[in-house]
Amino acid sequence: MKTHAADPMVVKVAPIVHASEQLKSLINQKIDSDVVLDVSDLGFATSMVLNELLEFRASVIDTGHRLIICCVDERIRGILNVTELDNVFTIVGSQADALDALNQPDHL
Repeated sequence: MKTHAADPMVVKVAPIVHASEQLKSLINQKIDSDVVLDVSDLGFATSMVLNELLEFRASVIDTGHRLIICCVDERIRGILNVTELDNVFTIVGSQADALDALNQPDHL
């Protein structure tokens, strides 16, 4: 069992027109903490954004950390459901829920 004591990085994802650039930038950073992605401003998710979310998830997990997505509206939730990415990502309702989830031990 592993616990994560470091403060998580909380990122509010930009609206769709800038989300791709933002996610690419995050992928190129060396992330050394758990990450909460607040997608409340995203609005829509293209296949490019979904791919970058997957790449970002892999980069976070490869460092032994966790990624939680929060504040998902109905449109984004529908896209995640149809693509079955809701089974890949940990998705919670709010930033507070995400931070609570990160305070729980995991089984990596």
